[in-house]
Amino acid sequence: MNLSSAKKQRITFATFLILAIIATHFIYQLLNPEWILFRKAETEYENKQWEKAIVFYEESLSKGLKTPVAMQRIANAYTELKNYPKAIYWYRNYIKLRPKDIWARRALAGLLTANGEFDEASKEYQWILKHQSEMSPP
Repeated sequence: MNLSSAKKQRITFATFLILAIIATHFIYQLLNPEWILFRKAETEYENKQWEKAIVFYEESLSKGLKTPVAMQRIANAYTELKNYPKAIYWYRNYIKLRPKDIWARRALAGLLTANGEFDEASKEYQWILKHQSEMSPP
């Protein structure tokens, strides 16, 4: 079969384009491993594979990921595993970045209560009572 010059050019261009897309994907992975790990963590989190999600989230943070979402998800995963001390640790770190997140503060207060840290829980509940009107939707 004899291909025309135009068809050969289109095939060459399509091949080049596919190779460029594949190369870009691998370069992105090399330059941004934290986001690849974050995406893996998100998949495990959605599948309720809490331990695996935690590993990927923590590794993504250690590689420089700067998103509070990872901290909140780690805290949620530890809560699901009933590891309250670690969940408390991660909620506190998350709240340092998002101090007005009333839902995170409620979760933290509940965890502190479940962990027997009543004075700390009381402080969180007091903050919530003081600020909840500011945080409520109109």
